[in-house]
Amino acid sequence: MHVVEADWARVRAVRLTALAESPRAFGSSHAREAAYDEADWRRWCRDTSTFLATRDGAPIGMVAGVGGTSHDERKVVAMWLDPGHRGTGAAAALLVAV
Repeated sequence: MHVVEADWARVRAVRLTALAESPRAFGSSHAREAAYDEADWRRWCRDTSTFLATRDGAPIGMVAGVGGTSHDERKVVAMWLDPGHRGTGAAAALLVAV
């Protein structure tokens, strides 16, 4: 699911889960991003191309990308998938989406 600014709370929830579950995988921390306010999360949703992976309606992962040096290039700036869903093809689907 491609997120829009109104999805900021869902993005926040998945991102904080990712930072708590895999703290060494990111260049940020749970404490830092837990302090972000609504405006920060809305900016995240506006400034990145973010997609959520869901299973039975519940978010299980996310990917966020930004534009690259060419029209067709994207740079992945954040990606995480719940450990219970790794190896299912969901990570590949997230990368294709971004």
